[in-house]
Amino acid sequence: MSIEQWQARIIELEERAQLEAGVQFNVASPVERAKVLHEVLRLPVLARTPKTRRPKVDGDTLRKLKEKHPHPVIDLFLERESLAKLVGTYAGPESDLVTAIGPDGRVHPTLKTTRTSTGRLASENPNGQNIPIRSELGRMVRNAFIAPPGRVLLSWDFSQIELKVMAHLSQDPSMIAVFHRKGLAGDLHTMTAARVLNKAPEYVTPDERQAAKSTGFGIIYGITAVGLAENLGWPRDRAQGYIGEYLALYPGVRAYMEEQKRKVSVLGYVETIFGRRRYFPEYLSRDFWVREKMYKEAINMPDQGTAQDVIKIAMAQVNAVLLEQGFTTYYSAGRECDVEWMMQIHDDLLSASQERCWRQVAKVVKGVMEGAAELSVPLVAECKVGARWGELEKVSV
Repeated sequence: MSIEQWQARIIELEERAQLEAGVQFNVASPVERAKVLHEVLRLPVLARTPKTRRPKVDGDTLRKLKEKHPHPVIDLFLERESLAKLVGTYAGPESDLVTAIGPDGRVHPTLKTTRTSTGRLASENPNGQNIPIRSELGRMVRNAFIAPPGRVLLSWDFSQIELKVMAHLSQDPSMIAVFHRKGLAGDLHTMTAARVLNKAPEYVTPDERQAAKSTGFGIIYGITAVGLAENLGWPRDRAQGYIGEYLALYPGVRAYMEEQKRKVSVLGYVETIFGRRRYFPEYLSRDFWVREKMYKEAINMPDQGTAQDVIKIAMAQVNAVLLEQGFTTYYSAGRECDVEWMMQIHDDLLSASQERCWRQVAKVVKGVMEGAAELSVPLVAECKVGARWGELEKVSV
């Protein structure tokens, strides 16, 4: 689809929302959306903004409202807002991405190291990290990033690094054992689904594997049964049961979670395996919900934070090793082989190199990344290559 077609889709969603509500209103206005939901449709107000006390109509609030009081208008609002944000940020003629294109035909985001509590780098002006990979519009935006003539894009990421860090932190023997195997037997999501469903791994369907994947990552991020049910389209009791079964399979993970809650309650901080701490002043709070939020973040931070520590260590080591081996780590016309680092997208490193020598680069980077940290499970770095960012294909090196 073209940008014009995406914009037409936004208009279509707005018109359908007006038809469902039975009134004409400005769908782009949060104030008018709130009036339609709570005054016209008589749906309850779940939350209000602290200063103005107006009803909230952000995505999280709408999803909670949909859970309790399903209505077609809510679905239309959610889809319209998601699409409008993508077009406005990345694809429209006045979007952040388009207006940031420099005289050289490139965008040059600023990466900040202290903006996030977990240690992730934050990308600004424009944000190059939030371009979705699974949506059609996201793929179209990524395909606008093209390697220069004679060069290819190389993307690197650590396979399942946050789950591998969780295996190390929790020292759960079953989880560690899976990550030491190869092939299907070494795929944690497939093996989890097989054990929960009591079936052979080769008979696990893609949907069943996705359910295990959503649950595993959800536990790291503190997902609730309500959130998992929404992600998978399940009843809440089924989602709650699956979370329980997952934790029963990996009791070390449950023990780790409880230990992190105890630690933050006593010390007021948690830390990565490299000793980087995050302090939580909220540990003194008597507010139940404040403490619950703190517990979720205290469970997540050592895992996600350690993963980011490993990635940053790998970035520094890769650059040093490439220089030692005679590569140039910036674009250099006429060089035998260079590596141009372009972007860091959470668990991904994006670079470009000459088409004739990208395999040499790939072997060096793979070796350095996989040796960046010693965990209880092996790190695996995967490489993708291609001419367009949205069409990179996995390769073996």
